[in-house]
This record gives sequence, structure tokens and C-alpha cells, in this order.
Amino acid sequence: KKKMGSFGISRGAINAALDAGVDPRLEYNVLALGGSHLAEIFRDTDQKGLQKYKNKVMALKGFTEQELYDYFYKTVRTDPKLVMRYIDARKTLMFLGVFDSTVPIKYGYRLRRGIGRPATFFLPTGHYTSLLYTQFVKYVRTPQAMCVFPLDLVETESTAFYHRNFNNSGARLKDIPY
Repeated sequence: KKKMGSFGISRGAINAALDAGVDPRLEYNVLALGGSHLAEIFRDTDQKGLQKYKNKVMALKGFTEQELYDYFYKTVRTDPKLVMRYIDARKTLMFLGVFDSTVPIKYGYRLRRGIGRPATFFLPTGHYTSLLYTQFVKYVRTPQAMCVFPLDLVETESTAFYHRNFNNSGARLKDIPY
């Protein structure tokens, strides 16, 4: 119970940042492909589902696009930008996709700066192609021997981060290449 942390990817990273900023029990946190300044993420994302939702709300409420964003700026209270300064950068690990346009990279940078520049892996990917750096690829039957990507970089580095920080002893052979 005394060794708690969080791990989140995408919206999960946004939620984990919110939780880490207000709950001191979450001592060590891994945030992958998240960001801050949600109204701006909503405006700039290329996520088709969010664009459809935005259009539906504008039609339903009679808002212009600018009125919708003004409304978001005034009313959104669950945004990492409000709590990120309370997250300890020394106890945080981040993963950002350099070509991410779903949670645009500039908002990942904002979260990173707001936390205090924690250790960060910059993946040469977009939002969804970052899956190439997770064990998810193993489930789509990509032969690991033929793949040039480190298939479990996110999991391996996250696990090593927790092991180091929660004072677990012993290195794992699998961690040596990373």
C-alpha cells in the first residue's frame, strides 16, 4: 500500500497526470503520449471522433467554433495544466511521440515543462504508430526477429523505472539492451 504509482497512455496519461498532481500516494508515475491544455488539444487534434463530437456539440448548442473553445477554456477544470506543478519530475517518466498529431507533441512538451522536465523518451512515431514500441505488436503476429523496433521499449523502461524507484533489487537480463 505504500508503494503506489500510476501508468497511463494517451487519455490515460492525462488522467494519471491529474491524479499524480493531487494524490501524494502516487509517488512514481509514467505518462505516455499525454499532454496538458485540453481545450487546445481538442482544437488541434486530428482525431476524427473528437472532430465529429465537436461538430455535434456546435450544432446542438448553436456555438461557433470559437464560442465552443471559449466555453472549454472557461469551464474545463480537469486539466493537467492546473496540477502539473505538483508532480515531482524526479519521480516521473514520460514517453512522447515526436510526430504525434492526436495529442499534438507541443502539448506533450507543455506537460513535460510544467512538471519540470522529467526523464523522457522521444519516440520517432505518431500517436498510433507508437504501438511499435510496445508489446502490442506481438499480438499482430509481427515476427520479432524480422522487426527493427524494440517491441517492448515502453513496458521495459517503465518496469525498470518502477524497479529502480521502489528499491527493488536485481537487474533483469531482459533490461540490459535498454
